[in-house]
Amino acid sequence: MAGSLRCQSLKHVCNASRPAGEQRIFSWHSSVLALLRRARQNEDAVLCLTNVSPRPVTVPVDLPAVGLRDGQSCRDLLDDGVYAPAAGRLDITLAPYQSIWLVTA
Repeated sequence: MAGSLRCQSLKHVCNASRPAGEQRIFSWHSSVLALLRRARQNEDAVLCLTNVSPRPVTVPVDLPAVGLRDGQSCRDLLDDGVYAPAAGRLDITLAPYQSIWLVTA
């Protein structure tokens, strides 16, 4: 099962990382780098968030505004953590220097 999930994770990253894909940068917090990569030919998208500060930071993510599917949980490709949205929104707290790569599950 874990191998299957890892393959799906790699598929999301590979498709979303192609040079012809869409890229959007968000300015939600001065200590957080937020980047969305999406493959043009399909729905694969990865939202990368990195806290570049020595303090925890909470970032509100409006899933429909970002372009991720609403109503589905999101999974972190780096540690397999799962985030459940409430009303199309995730409030994600990043530890100091933490990175997460979110995809809709």
